[in-house]
Amino acid sequence: MEDMETMDHLGKGAFGTVYKVRHKPSGRIMALKTMSKELIQKTGKNEHIKNEKRILQIAATYAKSPYLIKLHYSFHDENLLYLAMEYCPGGDLLKLIENIGYFSENQAKLYFAEMIMAVHSLHSLGFLHRDLKPVFFLK
Repeated sequence: MEDMETMDHLGKGAFGTVYKVRHKPSGRIMALKTMSKELIQKTGKNEHIKNEKRILQIAATYAKSPYLIKLHYSFHDENLLYLAMEYCPGGDLLKLIENIGYFSENQAKLYFAEMIMAVHSLHSLGFLHRDLKPVFFLK
């Protein structure tokens, strides 16, 4: 973590928090997901987290899709697991909907097409997403 500079808090999920960070040696801006090892153990979600990491690794290696987030690398310390991922500056679709209120027909068609492409990219890798919601689509 010494080589990361925290720039912003992006969100909080069931197991941890996501930050916008700058990798000091390279200057690369990334999203850093931090997850509590203790909480993962207590909730019995070890396999869930391993699968998330595996899917992100496979997508980063094999998917040539601009619609899937790329995992740059992962690491851990005594208390936390870290996933250093591609940063999407536009935020998530839910926040966009909340800010705009509604989409024009053309905007809705565009976002829907991008969502379909993302799901198709996952399916082409042999994965099924069973919890699709606007907060999981990043811009």
